[in-house]
Amino acid sequence: MNCISVKSNSLDFRINQLIEDVFKFTLNKNHEFNVGSKVQALIYLEELATTSEKLFIDLELLEHALFERLLLDNPESHIIKPKEFDKNIDLRTTLNECIIYLFECYKDLNQLHTVTSNGAAEWIKVIDDIIKLIIRNSATALKQPDLYSSQDIHQQVINVFSSNIMTHPEDLVTFFKLVTEEMQDEDVDNDALYSLLEPILIIIQKDLQQGTILILPMVAINTLEAFSKIPEFAMAVVKHSIPTTKRMGKLYADKLLGTIFSISNLPKKADGRDDYFDKASIQTLSHLLQHYEIRAKILLRLKLSNLVDYNREMYTVWVTGHSNFELSNETNKANVAARDAMIMTPIPYLTTAATDTDGSIICKTLWSGLENLSTRLHRLILSLLKCSPEVRNELLTWFGECIEYNISRKQLWGNMLQTMLSDSHISDGFALNLCFILLRLCEPFIKPGNNSKLLKIDPTYCTVDSDFVSKKVHLRNLYSETCLIPVEENEKRLLAKGEFTFITECFFMTHSALELGVRACVDRLMNLNQDIGRMQEFMHTDRFAQNQDIRSIFEDKLQSQLIKYLSLRTTLLEPSFISLLGDFHRASCTWLVQLLLDTEQSDQREFYAPLKYRNLNFPLPEPPNTLKCVPEFVFENLCTYLLLLHRFSPSTLEEKGTELLEPILTALIVFMGSNKLVRNPHLRARLAECMGCILPTPSDHDIPESLYNANNSLNYFYRTKLFNEHPYRHKIIPSLLEVFVGIEMTGQSVQFEQKFNYRRPMYNIMDYLWTLTDQKQVFKDLAAEAEENMEAMNPPLFLRFVNILMNDAIFLLDEALSNMAQLRQMQNAHDNREWDNMPINERDQNMQQLQHIGMIARFDNILGMNTITTLEYLTEEIKTIFCHSTMVDRIAAMLNYFLLHLVGPKKKNFKVKDKNEYKFEPAKIVRKICAIYVNLSSSDKFCAAVSRDGRSYSPQLFEQATNVLVRIGGAEILQDLHVLSERVAELANVQMTEEEILAEAPDDYLDPIMSTLMTDPVVLPSSRKTVDRSTIARHLLSDQTDPFNRSPLTMDMVLPNTDLKRKIEEWIQEKRAKTKEA
Repeated sequence: MNCISVKSNSLDFRINQLIEDVFKFTLNKNHEFNVGSKVQALIYLEELATTSEKLFIDLELLEHALFERLLLDNPESHIIKPKEFDKNIDLRTTLNECIIYLFECYKDLNQLHTVTSNGAAEWIKVIDDIIKLIIRNSATALKQPDLYSSQDIHQQVINVFSSNIMTHPEDLVTFFKLVTEEMQDEDVDNDALYSLLEPILIIIQKDLQQGTILILPMVAINTLEAFSKIPEFAMAVVKHSIPTTKRMGKLYADKLLGTIFSISNLPKKADGRDDYFDKASIQTLSHLLQHYEIRAKILLRLKLSNLVDYNREMYTVWVTGHSNFELSNETNKANVAARDAMIMTPIPYLTTAATDTDGSIICKTLWSGLENLSTRLHRLILSLLKCSPEVRNELLTWFGECIEYNISRKQLWGNMLQTMLSDSHISDGFALNLCFILLRLCEPFIKPGNNSKLLKIDPTYCTVDSDFVSKKVHLRNLYSETCLIPVEENEKRLLAKGEFTFITECFFMTHSALELGVRACVDRLMNLNQDIGRMQEFMHTDRFAQNQDIRSIFEDKLQSQLIKYLSLRTTLLEPSFISLLGDFHRASCTWLVQLLLDTEQSDQREFYAPLKYRNLNFPLPEPPNTLKCVPEFVFENLCTYLLLLHRFSPSTLEEKGTELLEPILTALIVFMGSNKLVRNPHLRARLAECMGCILPTPSDHDIPESLYNANNSLNYFYRTKLFNEHPYRHKIIPSLLEVFVGIEMTGQSVQFEQKFNYRRPMYNIMDYLWTLTDQKQVFKDLAAEAEENMEAMNPPLFLRFVNILMNDAIFLLDEALSNMAQLRQMQNAHDNREWDNMPINERDQNMQQLQHIGMIARFDNILGMNTITTLEYLTEEIKTIFCHSTMVDRIAAMLNYFLLHLVGPKKKNFKVKDKNEYKFEPAKIVRKICAIYVNLSSSDKFCAAVSRDGRSYSPQLFEQATNVLVRIGGAEILQDLHVLSERVAELANVQMTEEEILAEAPDDYLDPIMSTLMTDPVVLPSSRKTVDRSTIARHLLSDQTDPFNRSPLTMDMVLPNTDLKRKIEEWIQEKRAKTKEA
């Protein structure tokens, strides 16, 4: 065949030279191998060379030449090179992977195009045409991978991405964008394109499934990140992450993005094995057992020697999670269960010293892995969001549906039930990673000082119940959430007219994710903490010590629970996660306060975001209707965050100082004190508990001091500064007392015992505030205001507080003493072996009853001590209100009653074994009661009230108290108490004489409620009954209704009965005159 050659100075020569240099093939077997200044080996395309009349390759032949080259199974066998060629052959020359080969060629041409962009248009067109040919062949390979049956086209795509994402990211993205456009030009629609990409995504997902928190599958992650920059590829990534059955939340973890979100140090199943702590920290766990601060809140250390059946039952409960005990009385069973639900707070607290000393390497390593994962995952998600509006919409839909169909994770489950239901929801690791990524997406608008973006959050996002697409709402279940202020029946809530911004959606998505992630995991951590405490208690029993089989099983179970505890605690306390969580809640608090201050509202507003910053002033404005759009979970999530740090890492609160703490305390002050702003009394009580979490001292006596490092003032410097310098610190006490009183007066469903549990942290807060001079003055100011308005239409706040405080003290101390007496009886019965002859079921029931009574007694003793302590320090500085006619008889009778029981003949009834386990401190209570007597002793009204208490007072009462004080170390108040006793005895004689004089008073002169002689009779307007003013005033503090017919009643409505008052006074004068004459 006569072959046509080419002149060295022609365009065809330059094209041939370019092709040989880029593609590494030729048609000229006798080529000089001197391409410009290069000497190189080339692939000889023998088949094309034998059919072509040309010895060179031009644009016309290039398509055939390239196709032949791509089909070569063994390119190396077709190499031709100079005889003396001693250089390494270019890797591209022998490549038999078409996608990789084509991309390498594309890179060279693209670089050449850039270099010659200002050159001859004809040459640039040549380069463009060659690039188009490369793109066309690449598209063909993806559409028809069977053409290259010996090659794995899909794996090649992944290899191209993984090897070039760091070095040639722009070339990579541009190349595949052009390939995608080529396929679309060839009528490949989006669904077909997704089908073509699906095999690639399946390979990537398999690689992701092999990843761990310490060894991330970087190739797969880098590939996805590159995919995220190509709209069609990005859309395929998101679509491949959507489960076919959306409503089963667990299925999200089985898809592409879910696979990355599932990478964690936590097991994928609730009962799964931990791969970190159980391999590397057995020694750590043994040290943890030594570091426990066992502060039992239930009666397990009875130290009773023969409780084999009881111990066996405890073992069964803790190991299996089931109990065989039955209470004979179903009503009693329900009551006990309800009360236990409040009492059973976490038992031990693992000190940070244990994990920091022995497990710090593991923790820091895992923290590094968690942060690295979140950083890479955030980059991927952010890139997907920025890729295109369509991809953004699809991804946000994925987030919204993933949250919606896993939201039931937030429900409070026991560990056993959580294990059973784990297959229907995403794992803890997935949920926490979801939180982490959403927090990172929020970062631009939650950082301190960035209020302009934060104030663009529109609360009416949560009211959308239709038209989700037009409103750009992707989280579609918020309209059913309970809000801070409930709407009235048929009331229509506010709704923005336009589309919602990404900032708004990201904010509410994050809060929803925190519910199913952080909140659920913190609940589980608390449950684990309790379980470990119970198991630790069981290890002190004879049953554990005597049975080797139980010891072995039990130790394995304990180790398993410890591993779960450590792993979950480590994940929750990852520093960058906790830091972002703090920023988010600080921002949420700022936004809530600004939302309250934005009172310029009407149905005509386009949006309801606060938009501009407003200064906070008291009194607060009327609540805006936008609060009817804010879900309660905004505050619930704050409570969870503060509780987590309070229980497990309180020093973390110091790290960001008042920048974090001040906005949080501001929101607590503003919202917890008003049922107009937060209608739910349970939530307001939780907000009060939150305030206890940020105290500079432990607000829970069962948390070890070691967590607070109390000896180092730097560890609570900012929290101390917060309560001393907060701009609205003088509103803390009024707000706190409003919650304290509001729990009683709410009119809503608050279980009787539950209100005491809610008040427990409030006592601790008041204890601390009383130590601050300016806060003590606030107490005194409130008391003075109450004294001036004792008969106001609405009883003053401090008066209502004192009334409830005394009610609580009376109930709790009385219950505590009753339970202690019952415990003594049951312990005596056991010690006397009275239960030995009972059937085993009855004996078991008695043991369970003993345990329940012990728990309840402990609860009542703790709360009773809180109330008496509060009364003690209040009466040091505030006296008049306690000695007012409305209060004085009650407080005197209360003190007399409990002092008589604790120092009189009945005191032996309360002597039980292990009284410290029940927090029963009778000596301390006696000292405090006597201190209250002394504090109020300067008031003749008080002394007179003590003396006229016929139920408990006798001349021997203070003598008995003095004898006890001498024994228990209360000598410092003996002299003052002696002076009081003499004054009371003197007034008692006067009172006795007065009673004799005024005996046999007419029934009309007696108060119908108290059966005492009235001194200031008033008529109740509705029932027309006449009662003494002090009696009805006391009643209205707790119940603002007429006690005879339940009609609404306030003090300003009662009518003075002047005629009756005059008659009573005349009768008294007459009786005294007769006595004097006699």
